[in-house]
Amino acid sequence: MDVGIEQEFAAGKARVSVSYFHNEFTDLIEYVSRAILPRVGVSAEAAAAAGLGAYVNSQSFTAQGVETTFEASVSRSLRLMASYTYLDAEVTKSLSGGVLAPAVNPKFPDIPIGQYAPLVGARPFRRPPNSGSLMVAYSKGPADVAVSAFFAGKRDGSTFLDDEFFGYSLLLPNKDLEAGYQKVDVSAGYRPIKQLRGFVSIENLFDKNYDATFGFPALGLTARAGVTVSLGGN
Repeated sequence: MDVGIEQEFAAGKARVSVSYFHNEFTDLIEYVSRAILPRVGVSAEAAAAAGLGAYVNSQSFTAQGVETTFEASVSRSLRLMASYTYLDAEVTKSLSGGVLAPAVNPKFPDIPIGQYAPLVGARPFRRPPNSGSLMVAYSKGPADVAVSAFFAGKRDGSTFLDDEFFGYSLLLPNKDLEAGYQKVDVSAGYRPIKQLRGFVSIENLFDKNYDATFGFPALGLTARAGVTVSLGGN
């Protein structure tokens, strides 16, 4: 379900929209141990033949929140855009073995940890409660340039690690485990004729070190260049 309102002002040169969303996601895929498979309708014979377990559709979660956007044409050449999203997501069902029997790091004896999947009642992994973006775009004749910024708040996650004795000493509590991050990108283009546009894009302009997800570091300062060709049309 989505419901919202949109309002233009400044003679249609600016627009603000606010929307509320409530979504339910069911039958999501997760790994379930052989002993639990009969709980999702798998016959005893099939469960016995599944080895240690199998991937089945047994996870569910809800997601609700608010999205806001702002757009403005400051002039014929200059545009501004901004957005912000607040997300409140919660796992409502999971039959993953690590959820039914949470891990406990001896250093955090009172905090159950989802090693491979989020615990019921917790946020899904890698979904930040707070995120947003900002873009400033300028175009003049055949040339254009844009600066965009993106931020994501802290997210729940897991190290997914075992120690050398297959214990949990390398696991940390899931809540806000993955740090928030921000990055700035710049792009520019030039169109010598209507059907041809050359462009250059610089991502992570300030060469920030961050992991978009735990254990997978994002690229540092990165540049791309290319040409786009449009065929057909008037």
